[in-house]
Amino acid sequence: MTSSPSNIEYLDLPNGWFALDVCRESARKWDWVALMIDVDPDDLKTCTCDFPALFYVHPNEYRPGDRTARQYWFRLPGKHRNRDAAWDTLQDLMATQRCGTVSLAHVVPTTTVDENGEQATLN
Repeated sequence: MTSSPSNIEYLDLPNGWFALDVCRESARKWDWVALMIDVDPDDLKTCTCDFPALFYVHPNEYRPGDRTARQYWFRLPGKHRNRDAAWDTLQDLMATQRCGTVSLAHVVPTTTVDENGEQATLN
């Protein structure tokens, strides 16, 4: 994702964005991303949502309503050896950003186009 400094949009994470999980950006790397959603995780079962957020709702409890849950992959700054370290970094980042904003330049899409021009899902 490229953007010039004049086209940077801002996403205010503390006001309404919740961390659902963290995972490696690619296998055997130390780069991590966080799955962020714009609804409380407890309310996700009553919202219309797509995968991967839908994986976090039990199928028997899923009752989609009128609201659509938005989701983003947020790239965590730094290198982290394990899930706990990445999660702690995300929690620290969210705690220190209560009055600030985080650039959407750190958000990576859930799908991308590979070298053959085909759409590929990021895991």
